[in-house]
Amino acid sequence: MKGKEILNFVDMEDEDASSEGLLVQRMFAIRKKVSLPPMFVLSSSIFRDLMEENEIPDRKHISWKLELEIASGFNQLESPVVRILPSPSYEFSAPPISLVKSKSELVVGIDALFRSYFDLEETKKRQEIGVHDFSVAAVVQKLIDAKCSGQLTQTKKDARFTAVHGLPMHSEGIDSYVVDNEGNVTSYSEAEQQRKWILGEKDVELEDIDEDYWDSEKLTEKQVSRLASLGRKVLEIYGEPITIEWYLVRNTFYVASVYPTKIEFVGT
Repeated sequence: MKGKEILNFVDMEDEDASSEGLLVQRMFAIRKKVSLPPMFVLSSSIFRDLMEENEIPDRKHISWKLELEIASGFNQLESPVVRILPSPSYEFSAPPISLVKSKSELVVGIDALFRSYFDLEETKKRQEIGVHDFSVAAVVQKLIDAKCSGQLTQTKKDARFTAVHGLPMHSEGIDSYVVDNEGNVTSYSEAEQQRKWILGEKDVELEDIDEDYWDSEKLTEKQVSRLASLGRKVLEIYGEPITIEWYLVRNTFYVASVYPTKIEFVGT
């Protein structure tokens, strides 16, 4: 598989993951311990092939053969909407996420993602933290319709997480939880949620919630316990505080993204 530009995440090996950026490495480390959405990785070799003297010229783009492979990958994820997550070999912020709803949008989004690492602000930040040689891969991930979703930050002390009905695309109606390492809820706050984001047939859609359910709990007591247990499992794998983006689909928790609780400058 080494040298391939499109990597099936399920079939990746240690040497593949090690060269495809920090996000891929983290997702790869937990792949056998938690549920992950279907995804594939666009290798950093695409990034290297586009470069000329540490720049990507305006005239240079992803090859048409590779565009066809990316489009094929979109079809294989069997979703009207997919997510693009950057996986650079350094970081100083949580990764931005883009949603695309067509094969052509995906190709354009990938091209824009790689070029964004050469904009003035990004280049300046790299200079400030001493990153001179770097690479970036891209994770293309199926967007799965979620009953509820949120973020969880796990430390050695406790798990702190948020939850909303549907997909986590706005801040309205967020419930917050703090669960200690014994599984006890030490803090809980709930908020009324009148609308939620769902995955429609062609795009994400904002749907009204029936008024009778505006105050309904996002997670049951048992689900809160399971989510806290997931946080402890992830902490055990990484050995350091970590933040995950989670989705609850039917009765399964999925980990969609992973990044450090405290972003540190990481050179290569």
